[in-house]
Amino acid sequence: MGFQSWLRGVFHQPPRPVPPPELLAGIGLGEFAAIGDEFCGIFRDRAGLGPRERVLDAGCGIGRMAIPLLRVLRRGSYEGFDIVRSSVEWCQQSIQPLHPRFRFQHVDVYNRFYNPAGTIAPTELRFPFEDREFDFVFLTSVFTHMFAPEVRHYLGEIARVLRPGGRVLATFFILDRLALDAVDRGKSSIGFHQAWEHGRIADPENPEMAVGYNPEWVTASIAASGLVLRDPILYGNWCERGEHVSYQDIVIADRR
Repeated sequence: MGFQSWLRGVFHQPPRPVPPPELLAGIGLGEFAAIGDEFCGIFRDRAGLGPRERVLDAGCGIGRMAIPLLRVLRRGSYEGFDIVRSSVEWCQQSIQPLHPRFRFQHVDVYNRFYNPAGTIAPTELRFPFEDREFDFVFLTSVFTHMFAPEVRHYLGEIARVLRPGGRVLATFFILDRLALDAVDRGKSSIGFHQAWEHGRIADPENPEMAVGYNPEWVTASIAASGLVLRDPILYGNWCERGEHVSYQDIVIADRR
């Protein structure tokens, strides 16, 4: 590589596509960008994401993670899928043509809150990728909207598409003793008051809006999928913890 090419690689940063206000779901562009940047740092620092890896974003939305990853995956590749068609279409039109190593797909999975007309049951979705295809899989604000059988199924699919030595990072609402105490005292940002399978939900009329799980169930489900949970869990401040990494709780597991 010549000196001029090296300089271009060091100093050139790809432009950031900007989602339109109607797709930002009530959050400002500044918060949208800040959350994406925060998680890119977590991916690198906590899960060891490198610039040459092949990455899967299960629940890509409107590219909140994909956009900052344009500056991280300089030699790698990215696949994202989501159940909200309008979000995927924006990514396909605004990101993919300029960055062909980043690709997006719509999967028509049913979710009463996000895709009520979906035709595929979450427990029947086969991720549209080959076995052992990815180095890193992540899911942000996905399992927080899914029921226990669906989460288990997704964990199995994640284990299938990860290469040996690959990692998965996923966010949850984990209802350990500290979290439950905060909820019961009204000190959490989400009121998980309704008992549900292996945890609690916040809204009985829209149960997928926010689902929280007991830590024992999360640990057992990850192990049952063939993944190895890293210790410790990186707890969030949704229930006003003194020490936290992000808003939601984060788990990282390895594919052996």
